[in-house]
Amino acid sequence: MENKTGKTTRIIDRCIQELFTKGVTYVYDGRGTSTEDLQTEATYRLFVDRLQREHPKAKYFSKYNEYDGIWCYKVEIHNL
Repeated sequence: MENKTGKTTRIIDRCIQELFTKGVTYVYDGRGTSTEDLQTEATYRLFVDRLQREHPKAKYFSKYNEYDGIWCYKVEIHNL
């Protein structure tokens, strides 16, 4: 049975808030396992799904890269 702790939801909540207050956020879900990249990818997909559902008019761009030694998604609001 899967252990649901709410950690992913808290990560996504923080990232959504950070994106709209600072204009940038870093989506990363490293739990100290060998599957960190897969967890980060899954969390990023959930982040995008929620962003599109709750803020359908938001324009943003993202890039997966190494930032400060951590592989993650950098997401920035796109101001036209």
